[in-house]
Amino acid sequence: MIYRQGDVLLKGLEAKNFPTGDFKKTRSIILAEGEATGHAHVLTCAPEAPEIEFLEKDGTLYLRIAEPAPLVHEEHARITVEPGIYKVQKGREYTPEAIRNVMD
Repeated sequence: MIYRQGDVLLKGLEAKNFPTGDFKKTRSIILAEGEATGHAHVLTCAPEAPEIEFLEKDGTLYLRIAEPAPLVHEEHARITVEPGIYKVQKGREYTPEAIRNVMD
């Protein structure tokens, strides 16, 4: 499963490709924050749902979501992310000086 909201991409992974490590738990996590606007892509779980598990490894964010969770941003439509394991990727753009992350 793949979800895209603006410059944020959540790519579903098979369990065998999921990294190991010390996962942390949270009820809400910012996946990307706009440098120009201050708006953020935020994933939140419902109060009665299990917490979202996350791991940052080698500069990449990985998520384990047990129940559907909304991904919201002030300038984009709300998306409901289904349960699964995901790798979070941020959009990149080319400039003559360098390849860089997209800025909102």
